[in-house]
Amino acid sequence: MSELAKLVIKTFPEHAGMQLVRLRMPAEFHCSRCDAAKKAALLAVVSGDWQRLLCKACYIELLSEQPE
Repeated sequence: MSELAKLVIKTFPEHAGMQLVRLRMPAEFHCSRCDAAKKAALLAVVSGDWQRLLCKACYIELLSEQPE
């Protein structure tokens, strides 16, 4: 289990293979989409893979591209 996964205090419903999670405190991670170092308490996990994390901005952008 990822060290970040141990900090999860809330999970949100999965959308388009991504699940938004809230951590107990902000943590550093690398966004696998924009390739940037981030620090946040809200992030998305792609397909349950804690090696594929998304920042909130990339999560929202990917959701907006999904057909309704």
